[in-house]
Amino acid sequence: MRALCLAISLLCLCSYACADVADGNKLLERCKNHGTEDTYTPNAVGAFNEGMCIGYISGIKDALRMAAVEADKSGSIGVCFPEGGIPNGEAVLVVIKWLKDHPEKLHEPAIALTVKAFQKAFPCK
Repeated sequence: MRALCLAISLLCLCSYACADVADGNKLLERCKNHGTEDTYTPNAVGAFNEGMCIGYISGIKDALRMAAVEADKSGSIGVCFPEGGIPNGEAVLVVIKWLKDHPEKLHEPAIALTVKAFQKAFPCK
């Protein structure tokens, strides 16, 4: 529990990102072009959205990894990434898939949904 609180606290240090990506709807909107040809469209809005998508999800991923180390790898946060972690692109795809598979939860806080996606994809044994 202490490790999860630490992870969430670290994420909220970047208050702009936490405020901007308030729920699953907004996170999915920011990530809508990830992995498509439109990802590389040279427009400012698309580039900003892609950056927010990757930055938000990779920040949570990194905080969870640090929390797991802090918790002595006990699995108390319910996420056990593979040894060496996962690339940010893979993390984004995992979260996008989970969000699309659970549209009934998009009104919930984005941070909670991102953690749920990682818990489902990388459960502790």
